[in-house]
Amino acid sequence: MRALGTDPAFLPAFLSTPELERAYAGCMVRPDMVLGPAGFRFLEINVGGGFGGITETHLLHEVFARVYRDVGSWHPRVADPYAARARLLEKVAAARSRERSVVIVADPADYGADTSERMFELEARALRARGFRAAFIRPAELGELPRSQQFSMGIRSFSMVDWVRNGTDSAPVIAAIAGGCLMLPSQSGTMLADKRVLALISAGIASRNTADRAFVSAHIPWTRVVGDGYVEWRGRRRDLADLIISAKDNFVLKRGMGNSGQEVTIGADTEESAWRSVVTSAMDGSSVVQEYVPPAPYTLELMNEDGLAEVAAVAPVLSPILMDGRPAGCFVRYIRAETRPTAVFRGAAPWSETVALPLR
Repeated sequence: MRALGTDPAFLPAFLSTPELERAYAGCMVRPDMVLGPAGFRFLEINVGGGFGGITETHLLHEVFARVYRDVGSWHPRVADPYAARARLLEKVAAARSRERSVVIVADPADYGADTSERMFELEARALRARGFRAAFIRPAELGELPRSQQFSMGIRSFSMVDWVRNGTDSAPVIAAIAGGCLMLPSQSGTMLADKRVLALISAGIASRNTADRAFVSAHIPWTRVVGDGYVEWRGRRRDLADLIISAKDNFVLKRGMGNSGQEVTIGADTEESAWRSVVTSAMDGSSVVQEYVPPAPYTLELMNEDGLAEVAAVAPVLSPILMDGRPAGCFVRYIRAETRPTAVFRGAAPWSETVALPLR
């Protein structure tokens, strides 16, 4: 927290021991990737129980499995995020000698969609089908549960950072943890999702061997924490602020702890005066600058506004889901290739959803 300059207000609900915090910080993860000219690049890493795509991926898998079930000899073998998460919870319950009971804690208002409440109910129903006592409960209702109805484990389907910023009361969650509920993932995952961690990785802090350095070079866009100082960029030593301003079309500015791309500014889409203002505001160390990754267009058959099929170039954003470090499906969003993929996260362009299926 000190290294990142994390506001302690964003992390009020740690688990009972540091061992539990470390063990479950990254048990639910969904990176966002684009295919650029030189291959896949990780734009950011979503860590926690509140990232989108789990239910969408589950339902899309169900659709594709039914559609292709009897087509030739090809049967899509896909990892279902619902099943993968249930296996994680089964493993935790066995390892920690806990009752098989799970509460999904979420506020549908955070998701801004009429369907979000149904989404959480579907998640709870899937867990009940695997033998868990499971329910979806809003945070305020969590504190009203009698002791006999409390849950052994919980899923954090929310962002504590968002709750702090919008004034949502986190006291019921804190009380549930104090009462023995193992809320997953642990709150330390919030720091793993901080884009400043990606900047530290890009700068080499985690490159302990040749393989690490090769991976970072191949798959992490050049990313740095914004602030005073010098950096190496394309073989030259440059003042960071001067570099960002003078080569704005090459960069994207992102708040370290942001929300769904709402605090992302693309240099090429921003007037110079506005860009300078954003750079100045970011110099407090709360943000990162990342080299823009132009997407490699992918040809896909789409339905147009007249209901007819047409071939179009799209820019896909791939989001592989991991539960307990294991594959749990791959959520995909795409927009027309002429629109920058960062707009997917900002809601600045219409986008469509699908999943990536293995061809085997």
